[in-house]
Amino acid sequence: MGWVVGAVLVVATLVSGTACGSGDDDRATVAAGPTAAPPGPAAPGPASGPAAPPTAGGEPTTTVAPPGDPGPSPVEGLDASQLLAAVTAPAPAPVARAGGPTADRVVLADGRAVWRVRVPGPFPARTARATIAVAGRDLGTAVTPPDLSALVVVVPSADGLVAGAAVTYRWEGSEPVAAGALEAVR
Repeated sequence: MGWVVGAVLVVATLVSGTACGSGDDDRATVAAGPTAAPPGPAAPGPASGPAAPPTAGGEPTTTVAPPGDPGPSPVEGLDASQLLAAVTAPAPAPVARAGGPTADRVVLADGRAVWRVRVPGPFPARTARATIAVAGRDLGTAVTPPDLSALVVVVPSADGLVAGAAVTYRWEGSEPVAAGALEAVR
């Protein structure tokens, strides 16, 4: 169960730049660290999750973000919840069967269409950010779905997403890794 907590933390951290927290509502709380409790209903009180170690001054600290806005999204025009919806939306059948990088159209709850480029994994949780490129053009910061099964970048249009184009991904501070030829699903 610990890997589920880590996976959710990776998506929340990459999408919002912080760990997710919980207020007085029933949303799950995800705390950073390997000893974090599994997500569940929020406990009553000002902070949820495991007790935080005290600081040098004796005051308790926490790694749980406050309730409210999950923070910015690395995709201009999308908030963190819209990005998560695009990343975790079910894949159309041709994408589900594809063995290499794919591009598919995702329609968000507000009716707006975005494009998702997916490089299949698995990809273990990392603190370094990854960038996905198609035909040598960086598309943006990649995120991983909660199951760590892929690297995914969401873009507002299909510009440059050409079937057969070379797809690469690159972790911060490293060289690009070839992922294969793009299969575009329209």
